[in-house]
Amino acid sequence: MKIFKKFVGSLGYKLIEKNLIKNDRIISSYDIFNIENFMDALISFNKDIEIIQVGSNDGVSDDFLNDYIKKNNLKSILVEPIKENFNKLKKNYENFENVQFENSAIGKENEKKGIFQVQDKYLDKYGSHVPYISSFSSEHLIKHGVKKRHIIRTEVEVLSPTSLLKKYDVKKFDLLVVDTEGYDNIIVEEFLKLKIQKLFIVFEWIHIKNSEFVNLCNLLKENNYKLIKIGKDLVCIPSNTNFKMVLI
Repeated sequence: MKIFKKFVGSLGYKLIEKNLIKNDRIISSYDIFNIENFMDALISFNKDIEIIQVGSNDGVSDDFLNDYIKKNNLKSILVEPIKENFNKLKKNYENFENVQFENSAIGKENEKKGIFQVQDKYLDKYGSHVPYISSFSSEHLIKHGVKKRHIIRTEVEVLSPTSLLKKYDVKKFDLLVVDTEGYDNIIVEEFLKLKIQKLFIVFEWIHIKNSEFVNLCNLLKENNYKLIKIGKDLVCIPSNTNFKMVLI
């Protein structure tokens, strides 16, 4: 086993102890501090929060915002580039007048860009999560066990954060949620450039390259954010607020 680990290491890979992964899942299931605690506290802090979610998928799968948006009728802009997911997203929020939908990706500039996804005819060969792991990197899908020949490239519209806010006439909002399968750091960094005051941020950190994640954490620190890890998400709380969480 030691020889195998050395061989894998020489190729630039690192084996992760299975017990570490399993134990982390167990701890997370018992953890009294979760994303729902954060959302409950945030809405108590500001019951009229306005949200932008980037990577909304269908609005249901692995989405902690759905119930909060619907129960509190929160003003939201939901961004999803994949047409099939976007149509489901709109269906899941029909009759909610405070919710707006943008069928684009978010990036550094306005452009058209290729995004990779599994062809519809092969979806039944994979788990239910696969329609929602589309990425600007085909390697991301391959890492999830998708065969290369089952992947297609689709061109999508990309908007910069500035263009998105201008399009929907947003001067300020309160919560940014990002889940974009490894592109999360780019999006968070672009929004940070806008210097929006008292903006809470939640993003998925697990697919970000280590060096890029270090840079992002340093940038968040420079912008006076406190960071809290909740499972696969990083919650970023602006220091210049009176926001507090009380766990009972």
